Amino acid sequence: MNRSWQNLIRDAADGDKSALQQLVSTYDPVVRLSLNMMTTPAFLSVGDLSQEVWMRVTLKLDTFDGLDSETDRVFRSWLRVTARRVAFSILRKKSVNTEQSQTADLTSYGLSPGSRAHQAELRAAVVQALSSLPNPQDADLIMMRYVDQMTLDQIAATSGLTKDQVRHSLKRTENRLQQQLGDLLN
Repeated sequence: MNRSWQNLIRDAADGDKSALQQLVSTYDPVVRLSLNMMTTPAFLSVGDLSQEVWMRVTLKLDTFDGLDSETDRVFRSWLRVTARRVAFSILRKKSVNTEQSQTADLTSYGLSPGSRAHQAELRAAVVQALSSLPNPQDADLIMMRYVDQMTLDQIAATSGLTKDQVRHSLKRTENRLQQQLGDLLN
């Protein structure tokens, strides 16, 4: 029986193990891709991080409020945000210096070694800058806007902020990141 994504979430939140298994098998690629796009140390495998993410998701499914959406785009975004938060949390707890971490760089395929090295350096710097923001929600907003390519209205609906608050926070965070990353962006 094929359940809708909304019913899978509802059923999994209510403790249905088969619904949770189907949810994981359907959406784990979204989680893993999000984790693969981050710079992570060699000792943190994507598989281990993915398990941590799904443990968090399982505990927080009842807080997901995008079931009225027509598509699962909001759920996918929620999963990506959760994956990034879990990874950043683990990195902070282990006091990992992301500059010394191993890069899983899916976007550098076909680039010269110099370009790949620059992208790896930029990615590590961006992850470090995002994880050092005083408000973790600012990093989530940036990721929703530029990775998930969500509109300001979609971000506002997902985050619970007003469109103006989203716009102001994005601009403030973009300026902060521009200052932190400076020469790497040029």
